[in-house]
Amino acid sequence: MKIIHFNPSISSRQNFSVNLGELVCEFTMSWNQRVEAWFCDFITTAGANYSVRLVENSPLLGKINRTGLNGDFRVLKFNSLGPDAITYDNLGTDWKLVFLTDEEGEVLDGV
Repeated sequence: MKIIHFNPSISSRQNFSVNLGELVCEFTMSWNQRVEAWFCDFITTAGANYSVRLVENSPLLGKINRTGLNGDFRVLKFNSLGPDAITYDNLGTDWKLVFLTDEEGEVLDGV
């Protein structure tokens, strides 16, 4: 599991890159005020998934993973006392975006 570090206090729209093994993934994180949710573009040289809503505890790319990465992203709760939903302020603290290999995702899902 690799934690994708993020600090929402910097801006409601951020671009950054993270090395995920054989590929570098570029992220564009943006807060949509109307629906009160974070969205992310996941881009590698192999392909991209655009405007993916960050939801709790679920594979974010699933069967439409176009990034070429051997795994998927999830937003997992790291603070059991924190809110049960992702908010503007708690992504990166109570809730964290993580990358899990396919094998790690299967263990988490109990497959």
